Amino acid sequence: MSETESRTGAEAAAHSASKDGGAPWAGPMSMCPMARTCKGMVERPSSGLFMFLPGLVFIGVGVLIIFVPQALVWLIAAAFILFGSVMLGMAGFMRAVAAQLRAAGG
Repeated sequence: MSETESRTGAEAAAHSASKDGGAPWAGPMSMCPMARTCKGMVERPSSGLFMFLPGLVFIGVGVLIIFVPQALVWLIAAAFILFGSVMLGMAGFMRAVAAQLRAAGG
């Protein structure tokens, strides 16, 4: 596969514009709206740890489930309790917002 075939349509258009005297193609990161945020995340030393820990936790939970299958039932129950609590909290928040809107006349 050639270099041009491996690019997306927008990247290829930007690259051809640079050949035709347009703005120079600075790579895919110049076109990404999240490039500045991603660059800031990568430059922080703790960002690697925050990407590493969830993977380690998932592996640990998987090993736990292999050796203690009953743990899966408890994990699912805990997830349902957590999600239910969050949904009740969101419902209460939405009711409070709706009450404020009605009181404001909107």
